[in-house]
This record gives sequence, C-alpha cells and structure tokens, in this order.
Amino acid sequence: HFGATVHLLDDGFQHLPLARGTDLLIVTPEDLADSRTLPCGRLRESLEAASAAHALLVADASDDEASRIGSQLGVPHLFRLAREAGAACRLDDFDRRVPVAVGKVPVHAVAAIARPERFFEDLRASGWPVAGTTAYPDHHRFTSREIADLVATARRGGAAALMTTEKDLMRLQPFRPLPLPVMWLPLRIRVEPADAFARWLCDRLADERAACSGDVS
Repeated sequence: HFGATVHLLDDGFQHLPLARGTDLLIVTPEDLADSRTLPCGRLRESLEAASAAHALLVADASDDEASRIGSQLGVPHLFRLAREAGAACRLDDFDRRVPVAVGKVPVHAVAAIARPERFFEDLRASGWPVAGTTAYPDHHRFTSREIADLVATARRGGAAALMTTEKDLMRLQPFRPLPLPVMWLPLRIRVEPADAFARWLCDRLADERAACSGDVS
C-alpha cells in the first residue's frame, strides 16, 4: 500500500520462518568471552549460528578486535558500530528538543536498558557530573512508588536533575510533572566505515530485488 521495497526487522535473527534476504548480526567482545546460552548465559543460541549472518556489526571493539571476532565466527563481511552521545535535552522542552549545554549541574542517571553501565559511561565521557546512578531491568515500567524513591535517592546524593535515555524518557512521561527536572541524552549509532557499508548493503539489496523480480507483479 505504501510502496515499500525493503522491510527492516529488528531482533529477528532467530525468526527462522521469516524469509530474510540479509542478516546483520550485532556482536560484542563480551559475547565471545562468555559463550553460554540461556538460561546459564546471555546468548540466545550458540556462537556457531553466527556463521549464518551475511555481515557482522561489531560494537565496543577496536579494529583488531573486530577482525578477530569476524575470523572466529566465520563471517566474511564485518563492520564496526560506533556510539556517539548527542546534546542533552529537557523533558519540559520535549517537543522543541532544545539542547542543554553540559554544565556543573550534578545529575542522577537512571536507565532501564540492556547494559545500562554504557549509558552511565557515555554521560561521564560527555562531561556530565554524575552524582549517582540507578539501573532497572531492560524494558522496566516505572511505578509511582519507584519514581518517589528515585527522586528521594537523587536528592540525597546531591543531584539537581534526573538524566535518562530516550527509551526510558517515554516511560517517565506519564508521571509529569516530576519533582525534579528531567533531562535525556540522545544516542547516535553509526556504522563504520560508512561508505563501504552503504555500498555493500545497496549491492545486496539490488541483488535481492533482481532475484525476486520475477515473483512480483
């Protein structure tokens, strides 16, 4: 109906019934350090399954680490993921997204994402004085009691504002207005080298389109 020619699916590597054209698999050195699968480890399936991917997107790794991971997993094409923190914004200015300059205001960082310590590290690396941190399980939905406890903890630690992620900001909005100012830090992810990745992906999509052109009216 909308004339789409590409469907982009997140978190679908184990969805075997789906007819997929290109599999991009995100991996980190941590995945290889502990190769146990659920429920004993964090992986959904064994590392041997990674060879089914068409390319790896290696996060939190140097060029040498990325090459080693690609060789170990048997995937010929690999690229690196680089994280870059953007300028913080205030929840009160959500619609306008007015950037807030890094200052001396101490913040209490709160995150309910996978590996929240990365968010805390990004905050500190951006220059924000982090008075304290609170981490919740991924996809956690806050309660009024938790918000009250969070604000109390932040105030005891000397924080003048809460700082959270874009993802968690959506779950904090129903509790507006909060007793403390709330800011959020956008995170940008880019694939490197960008030009090489764009060429590789476009070539694959062109090949897939040509292969299925006989099946599409």
